[in-house]
Amino acid sequence: MPATPLTGTPASASEQKKAAQRGVALDPTLPMGWTALARTHLALGELEDAVVTAQKALSLNPHLARAEAVMGIGLWQLDRAQDALSAFDRALANSPQDSYRWIIRGSRAIALALLERFEDAIAEARQAQLDPKANYLAYVGEACALGHLRRTDEARQAIRRGLEADPEFGIPLILHDFALPNERVREFLLEGLKLAGFSN
Repeated sequence: MPATPLTGTPASASEQKKAAQRGVALDPTLPMGWTALARTHLALGELEDAVVTAQKALSLNPHLARAEAVMGIGLWQLDRAQDALSAFDRALANSPQDSYRWIIRGSRAIALALLERFEDAIAEARQAQLDPKANYLAYVGEACALGHLRRTDEARQAIRRGLEADPEFGIPLILHDFALPNERVREFLLEGLKLAGFSN
């Protein structure tokens, strides 16, 4: 998963998962413990487990924006983009000043692109990009949408801005950071990015 405070990194996720499992075993009533565990599932590509565990966190606290966000990221990869949008919308509503809103908006842009709501995806991605902390995740939905729209010049500008924010922005990094187990999602996302100007 992207190296963000919300999802962590795969290199550290196995150890974090063990710690989170110990935490929920010690006190299964704490929603943040379940959210931490869901986040590690997400980082390890265990998407179904991430969704189920995030739902457990939300059963304990229905207003936990970060659990909604983790669930949404898992859902769009599982080709459940509409459900992901609902989770992201709840996250934004429940935490209007969240310091991770750019992650939620960038992820929401990808879900919108997968639903072929391309103009909405572009607008949402550009909102995410306004945050100075934003990394390449904020540019994926815009580049994919512009690629599918065959708006080549704009797509290349989006890629250029994404590379300025994160020099490693590209298909290899996306494939490294996301499990993408669903064939339709994988093909649609990669096709849009290649149409935008990425060569591999």
